[in-house]
Amino acid sequence: LASLYQDHPPSPDSLKPGPLRTQALASEAEKLMETEPETAIRKLQAATPGAERDAIYQAVSNSLAGRDPWRLLTIVSTLSGSLQGGKSELDRALLFAGKSDPKRALALLPELSIRVGGARELAVKIVSGWVQKDPAAAIQWAAKAGIRLDSDDVESAQGNTESLLKLLTGDDLSTRLMAERILSQQVKEGLVDGTAKNLLEKMPQESADNTVKWLAAEAAANGNYAEAMQIAAMTSPAARAENVLPQMAIQSIHRNPNEAVKWLQSLPAADQRAIITGVKQHLSHYNDDELRDVIQQLHP
Repeated sequence: LASLYQDHPPSPDSLKPGPLRTQALASEAEKLMETEPETAIRKLQAATPGAERDAIYQAVSNSLAGRDPWRLLTIVSTLSGSLQGGKSELDRALLFAGKSDPKRALALLPELSIRVGGARELAVKIVSGWVQKDPAAAIQWAAKAGIRLDSDDVESAQGNTESLLKLLTGDDLSTRLMAERILSQQVKEGLVDGTAKNLLEKMPQESADNTVKWLAAEAAANGNYAEAMQIAAMTSPAARAENVLPQMAIQSIHRNPNEAVKWLQSLPAADQRAIITGVKQHLSHYNDDELRDVIQQLHP
């Protein structure tokens, strides 16, 4: 029966409200978007909020997301009430809009968020498109807006190394930190292809030290101690002793204290002393019995 309705859907006007009528409206809208798209759009705009309108919206968004994303965003921003569904299509439209005209896209954000919710998620999609056009401007805007971007959100910015390096010398701390996080992914990839050291040398010393610290700590947290020590060697001796080694110890202890203590006890006495000093400083601000217990087992 479901197949019959799909192949030969009845007119929605002949059906009572319910799943079959909703399905019929969706089928009608899909066909209209192929032959009379303006008619389908008018039906969407005239429909009242609810499951039936959501079904029409899904058909309209499926069609417009690829061929006229700005039209889709404009339609959504002017509908009454809230919408359900069509998330992937709206995401596609926002990515395109962010790349072509981010300021225009951001101007629509308040109205879009009223209809579909998730203002931050919508903004991230716009920024994800924006970074393909102007990564520096996109990251600066996100930082000032208090939006934390993940590496997946700004993957396309990673090829714009020079633009990102310039952000490391700016006055805004949040922008610098965000640029550091993106560049750290490039450094991580460079550990494999041999370009990491060259990129670190282009970074301000503080940023390079931070990058090495977190990459080495990540390796230690995963139990890759030899790799962690190799990464730690890529920074200055002072930064290695004061920041990198203690953070490596903290992360490895939190992961597996029994395994970590064996590794820490195998390190040279100078490294153990640096770790004890750094971890004790950490413990002066944070109460962590697990860290304290492990450090007490080190006797360089």
